Amino acid sequence: HIENMDSRKEEDRNEQELVDAVKPLLIQAEKILNETQGMVKGADPENKISNKAKRHVQAHKATPEEQRLAEALKVMVEEVGGTIEWARNKLDSFPKAKRDLGPLLDALGQPLTQIVAGVGMLLAGVLN
Repeated sequence: HIENMDSRKEEDRNEQELVDAVKPLLIQAEKILNETQGMVKGADPENKISNKAKRHVQAHKATPEEQRLAEALKVMVEEVGGTIEWARNKLDSFPKAKRDLGPLLDALGQPLTQIVAGVGMLLAGVLN
């Protein structure tokens, strides 16, 4: 939607149309990230997996599963974080849309950060 609006002539751009099209998508994405964050927390309520991963990272002997998890987390951060940043940059051309959608983009970053904190920081040694 953003690319489509960006490709239009200046006089044909309708920022409210852009907001109406993108806002539900951002809300849905935030919901998915929040659900993912909840699943990450729920998967290890007693921190047994987390503690095991910490020991493996400290000993520099991550299991193949931990390696895959670290790689998947890295891809998620690059893709989701990159998309958020791309959208922010594109919205610089649309001041009204940026004002309306900017806080939603900021909100997407919060669960992403918490997911990384919940999983990624435990595997920081594996990510390098």
